Amino acid sequence: MTTRKDIILQDAAISHQIDLLRFTAGEKKKVLAIMSQLQKDLRAKLLNDLTDFGKARVNKPEWWPECPYPESVFPMTIEEYVKAIPDPRLRTAISGSLGREFWNIASEAIWEAKIKSERCTCWRCMGLSKDPYGEDES
Repeated sequence: MTTRKDIILQDAAISHQIDLLRFTAGEKKKVLAIMSQLQKDLRAKLLNDLTDFGKARVNKPEWWPECPYPESVFPMTIEEYVKAIPDPRLRTAISGSLGREFWNIASEAIWEAKIKSERCTCWRCMGLSKDPYGEDES
């Protein structure tokens, strides 16, 4: 048997739940507004330089090697590749395999170029018995 006190407690509990739902909805709107603004800000930053040194960050060092896959040797475009291999699963598998191989080749080329750029070019390190220009008598 439901008493008057039970009804009052149920009414209070339901009222409290409704208030919580309203509060939650309001907070969700606030968070969504903040997230939307953050997304706009991030998009704007990504379109421009992220730091004051943005241009320096993208310049390649002088020792950077040329692309080992020139278009003259590998003339196929992505569109031609999709036509040649229409099955997306097979195309993904082939692309992944080739990507790993090309990554290894490019990594080796970059590493060799970096080592070569850091190599000492003094006459002693080059294996000469004396300075060919006579500038270093020590």
